[in-house]
Amino acid sequence: MKSTLLPAVVAIGFSLVALLPSAQAETMQAVEGTNVVFYYDADFWGQSAGTVTGNSISFAPKSAYQLSATGVDAADSPYSGYTQHAANLLVAVAKSGYTLNSVVDFSLRGSASLATDGYAIAMLSGYIRNGIYDANGFWPNSPFQEFVSLPAFGLINGSLEGSGSTVGDGQNYRVLGMLGDVGLFVGHTGVGTSTASLSEVRYAFTVSAVPEPEVILMLTGGLALLALCTRRRKMV
Repeated sequence: MKSTLLPAVVAIGFSLVALLPSAQAETMQAVEGTNVVFYYDADFWGQSAGTVTGNSISFAPKSAYQLSATGVDAADSPYSGYTQHAANLLVAVAKSGYTLNSVVDFSLRGSASLATDGYAIAMLSGYIRNGIYDANGFWPNSPFQEFVSLPAFGLINGSLEGSGSTVGDGQNYRVLGMLGDVGLFVGHTGVGTSTASLSEVRYAFTVSAVPEPEVILMLTGGLALLALCTRRRKMV
């Protein structure tokens, strides 16, 4: 019974922690994607932790996300857990001429080696919001704000994976930021050792191009000139 109830309780706990208030991150590190500049909490992820491919970024979580739990007799229910909260897990700022779609894909990846009746849970949870980003950090705006919760459950030996995406609101934004938690939990009932580790957290953004003001002016001028020429032809 414990091996089925406890994972659910832990998953709920991780989700609730994301609701707690937190101060702005102290150390934000920037890394450029193709059409996006990413800013992430280096105190949370680690220095130079982000790996960028196109308009996506992935992180290899710190060694604290490598856990083990050992039981020495049949009555034991060992478990081990680690979760960390950040006000700025990630902020994505679209480069000039681009915007970010509010549908963001995200995923977790890890591994587990479990004893009999063992389980492992990885969890990414928090809020993704639109806002502004300046030297003082990320400042959320309304109206777009969405709570996301991505669990990755492992009940057998092998991979520990989960993926999902925000629902979004059909709008594009210049800046999107996420606060919340990343957690890992492993345990079992009885004799043996269970281990689990979290190897990757990934975010992928969809980017749309928007016309520059100069392009809009040129297009407007061209349409006006075309309308004038058409009018003159009708008058001849």
